[in-house]
Amino acid sequence: MSQLEYRSPPTLLGFTDKTWALITVGILLLLSALVLGCLTAAIPVSQMMPRPRGQSGAVVMPMGQLIASIAMYLALAIAFGSIGIGAILKRRWARPLALILCTHWTLAGIGTLVFVCALFPMMKEEFSKQGLGSSAAVGFVVAGAVFSSIFMIALPLSMLLMMRPAAVRETCEYYDPTPRWTDRCSLALLGGIVTLGVMGAVLLLAVPIGVVGFFGVLLTGPAAMLVVLMGGGAFLVSAWRMYHHDLRGWLLGLIATVLMTLSTVVTAFVVPASEFIRQTSNDPAQIEQVQRHEGVSRAMTISLSLLFGGALAVYIVRLRKHMLAPPAAIAV
Repeated sequence: MSQLEYRSPPTLLGFTDKTWALITVGILLLLSALVLGCLTAAIPVSQMMPRPRGQSGAVVMPMGQLIASIAMYLALAIAFGSIGIGAILKRRWARPLALILCTHWTLAGIGTLVFVCALFPMMKEEFSKQGLGSSAAVGFVVAGAVFSSIFMIALPLSMLLMMRPAAVRETCEYYDPTPRWTDRCSLALLGGIVTLGVMGAVLLLAVPIGVVGFFGVLLTGPAAMLVVLMGGGAFLVSAWRMYHHDLRGWLLGLIATVLMTLSTVVTAFVVPASEFIRQTSNDPAQIEQVQRHEGVSRAMTISLSLLFGGALAVYIVRLRKHMLAPPAAIAV
C-alpha cells in the first residue's frame, strides 16, 4: 500500500492562501457598516436633542441637510457591508474595491487629523468664551486626534496592507474563477473611476440642500439644482465612459475636476462662509460663531480644495496611459 503524501494547502494551490486576511477585513468592514448604520438611525434622533447652555428649542437640521446626511451615511453603510460580505465570500471584485475604499478612508483620516489640529486655536477661543478654559480645548483636540489616528488611519491602513499582497488576489481568483467587472481595467484606473463616481454622487447630495457656490456666486433654488445636476452628471458620465476606456470621458473628468476646484476657491475668496450657513440653516448662534473665524474657514477651504483638486487632477492625467490599454482582465 502506497504511503499518503500530506502537503500544506499553499503548496498544493501554488500560492499562499490568504483566506484569513479576506475574512478579517470582511468582518472589520461589516462592523464599520454596523456603526454607519447606527449613525444613520441616530441622525433623526439627534433632532430632538436640546441645545446646550440652556438655549431653548431643539437643534433642528434643515430638511435638505437631513436628507443628504441620511443618504450619505446609508450609502456608506451599504458600500462597507457589501464589500465586507464580498471579502468573506472571497469574491474577486472585493479586493480591488476594498483597496480603493481603504485608500480613500486613510486619506480622509489624514485630512481629518490635520483639520482637527488646525482647529485648536479656534476651539481654544470658543471654549474660553464658554468659561471652560484652554484645557477643555486641548482635551477636545487630543480626543479628536486619537480617534482619527486609530479609527480613520490605523484601521483602514491595516486593512489596506492585508489586502495588498498578490496572494490575496490569487486567493480570490482561485475561489472565484469567473472574471468580474473589476477585471476590465487596472487597479489605478478603477480607483480613478470610483473616485469620480463618488464625487458625482456626493455632488448630487447637494440637490436637497438647495444651495451651491459657483465661481463667486451663491446660487439657490432652481439655479443651484441645475448647477449641481450638471456637475454631478458630468462626473458620473466621466466615470462611466472611463470604465469603457473612452478618452472623452477621461477629458471630461479632468475638466470637471479643474472647474470644480477653481469654482470652490473663487467662491471661498468672494463669499463669506457665514453667508452659506445663513442660506442653509439660518442658525444665529452658528452664524455668529462662523463670522468670528471667517479667515480660518476661508484659508482651510482654499487650502483643502487646492490640495484635493490638484492631486486628483494630476492623478487623472497619469491615468491616460491606462486608458490607452485595451479593456481586458488585468492582474493588479
